Amino acid sequence: MDHDSRVESFFPCRPDLQSLRNHAGVLAARSYPRGQLQAVLEVQAQRFHSGQSAYENIGRVGREDTLVVLTGDPAGLFGGPLSTLWKALSAIKLSNFLNEQGLPAVPVFWMQSRAIDVPQPPSLLLVDREGRRHMLRLGNRSSGDPDSTGVASVPPEIEQVLAGLKEFVGDEATEVLELLRNAYTPGTAISSAFARFFSRLMEDWGLIFVNPDEPDFKELWESFHSRVEPEAERIRELVKAQQLRLAQAGSGSAADLASITTLLFQQTILPGVASVADPHEYSVVACSLPALQALGIPPPVVWPRISATIIETRILKLLERYELRWDDLLAGCDAVIQAVAGRKPKAATAQDFDTVTREISRRLEDLFAALPPEHQSLKEVIEESKSKMIYQVNKMRDKFLAGHDLRQRTIRRQITRACESVAPDRELQERRIASLQFLFRYSAGFVRTVYDKIDIGKFEHQVVVVD
Repeated sequence: MDHDSRVESFFPCRPDLQSLRNHAGVLAARSYPRGQLQAVLEVQAQRFHSGQSAYENIGRVGREDTLVVLTGDPAGLFGGPLSTLWKALSAIKLSNFLNEQGLPAVPVFWMQSRAIDVPQPPSLLLVDREGRRHMLRLGNRSSGDPDSTGVASVPPEIEQVLAGLKEFVGDEATEVLELLRNAYTPGTAISSAFARFFSRLMEDWGLIFVNPDEPDFKELWESFHSRVEPEAERIRELVKAQQLRLAQAGSGSAADLASITTLLFQQTILPGVASVADPHEYSVVACSLPALQALGIPPPVVWPRISATIIETRILKLLERYELRWDDLLAGCDAVIQAVAGRKPKAATAQDFDTVTREISRRLEDLFAALPPEHQSLKEVIEESKSKMIYQVNKMRDKFLAGHDLRQRTIRRQITRACESVAPDRELQERRIASLQFLFRYSAGFVRTVYDKIDIGKFEHQVVVVD
């Protein structure tokens, strides 16, 4: 973000309005296959059951002044993890911001091929209000498995999956379940089902969905390949050299060739003013930079996607009660419970009650020993009093132990519930929990709620509080 000299050779454009304006000016002088692209997008929009706003945005793509804010992810099961929702909303929010600044723009969601190495959770996680887990899986490396390579289709057992979800959420999520049932019909391509579901969620904003693996894109791909093929060997050498520089700079793993090729294709056919990216996607743009320059293609402004954790009000109150921050939960339940226990004053223990009973016995025995002979008859009274006092102390001891055990179970249950909801498996919520969880809980209107709360200009991790 500071954009020092070590970054400039990989990311020449800062993520700010001035960079976007400058880039828009460069793109305005270039030509794109807008008419051909518009026709392809309209065909796909029909397949994806897109709403009127999406068709309007596709029509805007055909105009010479329209820019594109691009993002993408694999077509995950039932909308994928929260990070996919954040990417979509980030592209929409940035696009709307550009329109407010007088730069016509539309948001595009590029459904990435499974041939591209994109980290995805092996399954999706739902957590109920009590912190209980429900894992979402579909298929087992079969043709209906969304993690398999190539175009996958929804298997017949989708009905059993949806029935299991209905049992999990009860009757409070009828609207969202109906959206899923209409999108994920047996035999439908996973990518199309994903786009249909998300199209309904993003209907107000007209998010355009693209599946570049469909035959609709064949002519655009062929045109692209005919352009870059003469430069293929040179491009490979440029990319290889850039990957080496990136490794020497300590920037982590290099991007794969499929991802780089996709970026080159995107920037060839789309007037991409910005690319909303995950951290692991930054290296794709960095490694592609020399190839883009060699082909005379302007690189997009890399805009970090929203990174956020959703915290429900009841969880927030619990954190306040135990004087915890949300990121404390990343340490794991056991560590958080120990930390909470360590901050509280030392409570009474069973041994303290035992000490009291021993002291009562000792004092009364000393009292009896000190009595003169003529009062030895008080022994029975003293013994009876001792028995009664020890009985009462033991009764208090039992109540204390029962209450202490209940409090400990309550603390563990509450903190476990918070950890499961906010930082499952000590990971960021957005990487593991399905956006579907909150859609079930708050209806499809949840998308609008969080859209209004997120800040596209804030590059730090955000906390979104929902009631």
